[in-house]
Amino acid sequence: MKEKNLKFEQALKELQSIVEHFENGDIELDDAIEKFKRGSELVKICETKLNDAEGKINELLGNNQVREMKDE
Repeated sequence: MKEKNLKFEQALKELQSIVEHFENGDIELDDAIEKFKRGSELVKICETKLNDAEGKINELLGNNQVREMKDE
């Protein structure tokens, strides 16, 4: 699956799986490095998708309403 077609939920699920491997300690060093690298990529994907969603909400509600929501 291409990265830009990866849905937020899919990226988050994969990231959670990686975290579980680290928490369980059942991972070899080389695999840990690769999973850490992949996890970093997934974090960026999730951040981008969340920022895009926030931008769309800003457009729909108008900037003033979003600022008021953040201040609450």
